[in-house]
Amino acid sequence: MNSSKKYMIYSSVVLFVLFLYLLSRHISLTTFLIGLLVVSTIIIGLLVYRQNNNTTKKYMTNLINQTADTLKEKTTDIKPLKTDISFDDIAGIDDIKVELLEVVDFLNNPQKYLKHKISLPKGVLLVGPPGVGKTMIAKAVASTASCPFYYQSGANFVQIYVGMGAKRVRELFETARANAPAIVFIDEIDAIGKSRGVGNNDERDATLNELLTQMDGFLTTNKLENSILTIAATNKVELLDDALLRSGRFDRQLHIGLPNITDRQKIIEQAIKNIKTKFDKTVLAEQTSGFSSAGVVAMINEAKIDMIKNNKNILSQKNIEQATTKIRFGKKQKKVLNEQQKQTIATYQASKAFVTKKNIKLYDEGVLFEFEPYVSLGSLKEQIAALLSGAIGVKIILDEEFVVFQSEIDQAYKIATDIKNKYKLSTLQPQEIVDECKKKLTELIKQNKKDVLKLRDKLLKTEEV
Repeated sequence: MNSSKKYMIYSSVVLFVLFLYLLSRHISLTTFLIGLLVVSTIIIGLLVYRQNNNTTKKYMTNLINQTADTLKEKTTDIKPLKTDISFDDIAGIDDIKVELLEVVDFLNNPQKYLKHKISLPKGVLLVGPPGVGKTMIAKAVASTASCPFYYQSGANFVQIYVGMGAKRVRELFETARANAPAIVFIDEIDAIGKSRGVGNNDERDATLNELLTQMDGFLTTNKLENSILTIAATNKVELLDDALLRSGRFDRQLHIGLPNITDRQKIIEQAIKNIKTKFDKTVLAEQTSGFSSAGVVAMINEAKIDMIKNNKNILSQKNIEQATTKIRFGKKQKKVLNEQQKQTIATYQASKAFVTKKNIKLYDEGVLFEFEPYVSLGSLKEQIAALLSGAIGVKIILDEEFVVFQSEIDQAYKIATDIKNKYKLSTLQPQEIVDECKKKLTELIKQNKKDVLKLRDKLLKTEEV
């Protein structure tokens, strides 16, 4: 503040105080003091506001400048992802592999197809549940085609600033174009590819529009430098916008399901390559029904860890069992039970073992069956019997019922409800289905009570039968 302004302020204050003094001769002293206090407060408030206002302006100016500089810069440092994964590293996708090798040949030899006016595929959509290897498959395509591989997750395009998602998409494809032939892989594309208008998200819609525009811009000429292949992965294809799925964008949709028993055997063989083993691979493939490829590999990895932890160099059946238990039910925790609790649990497990003919342990982490996606009425009733058998055995032998077993009883009722309402496999009501199973189990365990007791006694002694 310069001297002239200071002089004006001081002069104004002096004159104002003089005015109040003269006014005080005509009003009470109390009124004068109150007036002086109010005026002083207003003046101080204005000065503080002026100072803070200048500070706020300065802060906002700096913030705007920094934001502008950030937006001028490239949003991401887009670099190709190095990968040495080949199709030989992925087991159990023989049918998918054939189609993908065709795509690789398109990238490696585009002129062979273009001279016959064959349109090269612009995009491949990999559809399947989590853990089936969609990302590994995309990496194998890039490695086999010997071209740059640009990976982005759909979530990376979701931004709080309007227009930033579209900018990221544009930069990704510009980088790929500059290094063509190349592969762009968008994982979890449903994050930006959902049907437009759903959820009223303008930023996501703008990002999707940019992606559609970019995909339309490639492979329109016979030039090798325009060979950009877009691969995307999703487990929610039903949510994607129709424009993404039309011909000319994602020309090919490859559905990758959970591995069947033959595929699981191949995955197991590959996972244990160069390791001495002592267990039945076929049996393990049967036991891992419903596992994804990643799930099978994770189980084998846990078995290897257990082998090393026990200072062994041969992967044994015991290692596999420990790994399977850990993958399905979590880490094993020791349980401290009194004798009465042991009697109850042993009776429960022995009844299950007798009915299901399966090996069981006294300290089992889980007793629920794994539900297959395609099941028969008979197998569903077997599951109900397995869930009810322990509680019924305890009731018959110990003449007691326990709340701790209620969760499995509830699960049995849920399956019975599914039999009636979901699968339409029976005209009986859920309660009637459960009662029917209970009646058969009661007769079975009563008739074979001695055998159940023998199993219980052995289980108490060895903790495993």
